[in-house]
Amino acid sequence: MAVTSTFETRFKHCIENGIFTNIFKGAGPSDGPTRQGWDNRVAEALDLIQGISPDLRLMVDLLVTDLVVLNSGADGGGSASHIPGVVVMSPGAEWDVLDYAMCLVHEGMHLNLFVADKVYGTFTLPSNALEAEERRVHPKDVTPCHADPLAESYVRSAASAHRDLPAAADPSVMWASLSRGACIGDA
Repeated sequence: MAVTSTFETRFKHCIENGIFTNIFKGAGPSDGPTRQGWDNRVAEALDLIQGISPDLRLMVDLLVTDLVVLNSGADGGGSASHIPGVVVMSPGAEWDVLDYAMCLVHEGMHLNLFVADKVYGTFTLPSNALEAEERRVHPKDVTPCHADPLAESYVRSAASAHRDLPAAADPSVMWASLSRGACIGDA
């Protein structure tokens, strides 16, 4: 996976096509130490995912080809069906390694659905129809079964495997973090 933290070709493409406007609209420059911190957290998050589930790490490695990390003030992340492989992440100042890992897994799951749709025709409506307000899932309405059927089992697995992490002590705390709209592409 390529970690990109500058405004390069993908940023320009997204801006020109109205993709991730909710994340990019407040984006600003970042300094070297900030970008290095993001790189370190992403590497630690990938190690955490590997420790929880090598198969889940394989999914992230296969599906997330480019990670654009930026400072926009809109904490969260996103992925889009028409740019497969790309995840955009704007980590909040309070994010720990688990938040990075959960965003990568969450967006990886979305990318998995996007690929399945292209191969199998999973969805019957075009993506712009699915973006309509009446079809959006809001954090207050999210329950573990509603958000990602597999995610809760992975979160519970993380909780039992990583009790030394403060947020991992209680699976409901981790699930709340995942379902609170941490990845704003779903907010």
